[in-house]
Amino acid sequence: MSTHYDVQALPAEQREHILRGFGLGWWRQLGQVAIVFGVVLLACWYVGLLDATTLLNGLPSIATLAGEAMPPDFSGYRSWIRPLIDTLAMSIAGTAIAVVFSLVVAFVAARNTAPHPLVFGVARVLLNALRSVPELIMGIIFVAAVGFGALPGVLALGLHSVGMVSKFFAEAIEHVDEAPVEAARAAGAYADASAAARGFATGDAAVRRRGDLPLGIQLSRLHRDGHGWRRRYRLRTHGLAAHHAVPGGCSNPAGHPGHGHASRRLQWRAAQNVSNRTKHAAETRYNSPSTR
Repeated sequence: MSTHYDVQALPAEQREHILRGFGLGWWRQLGQVAIVFGVVLLACWYVGLLDATTLLNGLPSIATLAGEAMPPDFSGYRSWIRPLIDTLAMSIAGTAIAVVFSLVVAFVAARNTAPHPLVFGVARVLLNALRSVPELIMGIIFVAAVGFGALPGVLALGLHSVGMVSKFFAEAIEHVDEAPVEAARAAGAYADASAAARGFATGDAAVRRRGDLPLGIQLSRLHRDGHGWRRRYRLRTHGLAAHHAVPGGCSNPAGHPGHGHASRRLQWRAAQNVSNRTKHAAETRYNSPSTR
């Protein structure tokens, strides 16, 4: 037995959805495609990309430059050493500055660790501003401030990289699994620090690089009422199998190092038991469902 509905009696939003489902909204989609295509075509015409005469006249010049570049001339390689060293030193120092400052900024730029929504918004706007300003513009500003040399380049590279690296770290913190963080908070740990540690240890980028490897973290010295103790967890993430090798080795919760496939499985089981006992104790003590 079929049921018939009066489409006109439905609300406008539902009626539009039904009509779109039957393919009657393709005119609007076609209009959107036409607008996008028109904007792209206008931009290409404005910059001269559609000027075939200019492009064809430039082909001989490109061929001449390519011919002069081959074979390469390495006769002046001695004069390259100092600039190469300067470039390498600037990149290392700038990256170090970016990582150090990003470790601090990432806490306030992550939604789950920011102290206040206003602080979170200001931090994200600041990171967007740092990413939008080119390194060359920052370099000119720092040249006027500290003079010529490698220092303004290091400061420009580091400050610009803070905007990108902080965003990566903040996204890693925001994608942290909240279950172990809630368990650590119930046991007395500093939840923001544990969330950040897990985010840096098991971020999406690390999982993509070594996707078939189990990743773990160590939540150590959980403090409660001034008394500390150590717990070592093996946390399974993204459904990874427990029997794969752990890079760098690990020690079991009792502190005895193990080797081989069997010992790793025993370490996993022992660590899981420790984690389960800690969660059960937290549930009993605080009667909170967040640690389940």
